[in-house]
Amino acid sequence: MSKSTTQDNAEEDTFKFSKDEKVLILPAVHGENIYEAKVLDRKRDANSVQYNVHYHGWNKRWDEWLDQRRVLKINASTLTVMNEKNGGHTHHRSTEAGTKRKLRSSNGSSPPNNNKRRRLKKPKHAAADDDGHYEEEEEEEDSDADEDEDDQKKKRKERRKQSSTVPAASLSSEQAAVLEINLPKSMKKFLINDWEKITKKAMLMELPRTCPHRIVDILQDFECAAMDNGHDHNVVLEISRGIRDYFNQALHVTLLYKSERQQYQAISAQHAHLEASSIYGAEHLCRLFVKLPQLLSPVDLDVDTRRILQQQIQCIIEFIMKHQTKYFNTNYIALS
Repeated sequence: MSKSTTQDNAEEDTFKFSKDEKVLILPAVHGENIYEAKVLDRKRDANSVQYNVHYHGWNKRWDEWLDQRRVLKINASTLTVMNEKNGGHTHHRSTEAGTKRKLRSSNGSSPPNNNKRRRLKKPKHAAADDDGHYEEEEEEEDSDADEDEDDQKKKRKERRKQSSTVPAASLSSEQAAVLEINLPKSMKKFLINDWEKITKKAMLMELPRTCPHRIVDILQDFECAAMDNGHDHNVVLEISRGIRDYFNQALHVTLLYKSERQQYQAISAQHAHLEASSIYGAEHLCRLFVKLPQLLSPVDLDVDTRRILQQQIQCIIEFIMKHQTKYFNTNYIALS
């Protein structure tokens, strides 16, 4: 292998995204929209990795260089998050109208052309495929494409100003890091088995789960074990109960397969006095751990909070797998 080839391979390893890869762009300001884009180019310096991106459905003059912390992989989870943040439907699929709405809406985030919005031709295939990938849309020129250069420069300057609320240089690489949760292979096997039974074999979990298989039981067991092992009492309770509350809120939005939604509505009506964490068990808790890095923006957590949260979640995962025969004792029934 030549020296130049070795150098090229080493350089490629420093980049998370390849050229021409479709990605999602996090907003500079928390709460604003997420956009679809394509990677045009990449560069790195001593402090950061940056990507030059083109926003799908927007004129190329909105192309810009972004820090790596604002770029996400496209998958079912991140598309769901995009739909939720952009006020779309809860499915990870997008209709033609939903796609246009996401591309056109701005709410002050990039690209923020509020006054003169572009028109899109009808895409050949408006819906996403089973993996959440979209067909490429044809683009028309902006209605203001013939504006003089001074007007275009003025808009670009205003856009940079709007995007500078959280400047790239203001966050260290440690502060900008995404929450990392490592799932053991044995847990992944349980999740895959669960997915196959529900989506491929048309089965459902028998609900509600009973003690000691409920999420509230698992977290209470973990609290006792962790404090017996010398973990900080306040930290353990805060993280454990925070996860329980987050699960109760996230379940119906992003943790259920399509075939489970009708069951959720029925079981919630039948047991209205119970929270979701008192109905569901380990499998759904593990689904939350899979999606949590995409649901929590890097700018939402300071370094210490992210470190403590990450440590406690890993401890919970290890605890669950240590008692897997107890907590993954799941009965499935045929979907009627």
